[in-house]
Amino acid sequence: MHSRTVQIARQLRPGIRRILRVNEGLLILVEWIVGAATLYLDDSDPRPMDERLSEWLAANFDEGDRETVEELSEAMRFMADAPEGWIERLKKQFGKPFYLKLLGTALYTELMASIQQDSAVVVRALQRLAIQIRPLALALEDAITLVPENELASAGLGALQGKLLELMFDLEEQATSNLLPRLGIEIDALLRPKESDMDHLIDELRAVVADDSIAQVRRIGKLQNKISGARHALDNSDDGVSQAANSLSELIDRSFREANPKDSVVIWLKQVFPEKMDVYTFKHDKTGETRPTKLAEALCFTAGGSTHADAGTGIHRILALALAGARNRLQKYKHNDQSTDEEREVIRLILRGVEGAMVVGIRLGVGLAQMERTDPDVVSGKSGSPPPRS
Repeated sequence: MHSRTVQIARQLRPGIRRILRVNEGLLILVEWIVGAATLYLDDSDPRPMDERLSEWLAANFDEGDRETVEELSEAMRFMADAPEGWIERLKKQFGKPFYLKLLGTALYTELMASIQQDSAVVVRALQRLAIQIRPLALALEDAITLVPENELASAGLGALQGKLLELMFDLEEQATSNLLPRLGIEIDALLRPKESDMDHLIDELRAVVADDSIAQVRRIGKLQNKISGARHALDNSDDGVSQAANSLSELIDRSFREANPKDSVVIWLKQVFPEKMDVYTFKHDKTGETRPTKLAEALCFTAGGSTHADAGTGIHRILALALAGARNRLQKYKHNDQSTDEEREVIRLILRGVEGAMVVGIRLGVGLAQMERTDPDVVSGKSGSPPPRS
């Protein structure tokens, strides 16, 4: 499971490592990447990937070495360019004859073979990941259809509306058609789906998202019947629009409440958005209690109740806007008496958006909450409360 490239590099004399700009941080980074890719491709271990990765990291890396951490940061900055960028730069700066003289023919050949072998493992892992992440790309694409265009533009997602899945295919094509030949790696490229096959592929991916939405909703409560009930109503009931609208509204409201009760949301807002309490809360007419708005509940929900430095912003805010927006749009259909074909189609689109937002939102929210329980200082960036948001 260890990188052969790293094993060879660690045997090089310090002077040679300096010439090649290889420090311990870079070697650790490569070891991380190759090790994680190898674990990801290992189908013999049935345990969840995060459990296997945590065990492997704990067994192989010392997190307390400050000097190594600094070198790792430097290595990450060095590799921040596109991989072909720094590889080509080293090739132009020295070239094969220089490396042959520096390392010797046998060591040079062994090192280049190990680099190609490790790179092939990483690429295979990325190809598998690209295929597995396609449903998430479609889920997010469906979710953002519920978000106002000005909000998408503010988040830098305006140009991606309706194009996230296409972007995934572009990235896959770039990696396998352009990057691999430059690295000297021979591996089967992922084939971009034909235009004629795209509708069928999207239907298959959407079925995966629909099933996953039920699995994700189960993580926060016994509400999965609200999703299946909405689908059944749209397909089979004369009163399908009203029934589906009510089921989806209840799904959203109860998901918010079961994940984070209203009083917990108010406490969360005081920690995360102290300067926006007047925006995200209101006074109850009869009791005078401070209550969170639906958007505030959605923000806390997609953040998993975490006070992570990014909680309530970025993609978490976009998903919250999708869920809160869906709930608002559903209100006009809850007492609908007609259920026309056009109205059914509107509710189907909202259902897709809600399923997508639940799939991505719950995954991200649960992930943030788990990170915070594991290491609060890493999550917030320091001890104590995170900085206020703008």
